[in-house]
Amino acid sequence: MNAAPNATSRRADAVHNRSALLAAGERVFARSGVDVPMEEVAREAGVGRGTLYRHFPSREHLLGALMEEQAACLAAEARRLLDEEPVWEGLVSWLRRYDEALARFRGAGHHVGPGLTGTSPVATACHPMRVAFAALLDHMSVLVRPGITAEQVLALVAALPKDPDTGGAQAQCLDIVVRGLRA
Repeated sequence: MNAAPNATSRRADAVHNRSALLAAGERVFARSGVDVPMEEVAREAGVGRGTLYRHFPSREHLLGALMEEQAACLAAEARRLLDEEPVWEGLVSWLRRYDEALARFRGAGHHVGPGLTGTSPVATACHPMRVAFAALLDHMSVLVRPGITAEQVLALVAALPKDPDTGGAQAQCLDIVVRGLRA
């Protein structure tokens, strides 16, 4: 007769399943984009749909969890730039890194741009990055056209037409945005 699993083994199993789902989500979203059926993530992780939805009730929850680390890195980079003199190249470099983060998963920009504010899982994951970028934009105010908000810039970059080969913003479109920011 088998004994029921104890709470410790259930917690370890849950941690394992969450890790497997995050790793599978990373691979599947990178390969097929964020609009792939969620069942493909579950299948890749080797778990059932119920396990997937227990850990990540929606696509936004999984995408938010996958973006947390990148958003934290972008926030740290923005805070680092705050310690320097306002240099245009620093702002441009940060925006290119943000675009690269969005390109990691095809279609992520459609979820990130509109999801920068509010209480969605993507907004929660991106909040530290958005706040740090707003401070950086304010720090660069002598170089940036007045009246432009961080949310506007981030949403605009997220919505730019994408290069089919890289998944990032088409270079000339990102350049137009960058030139339009300059005071």
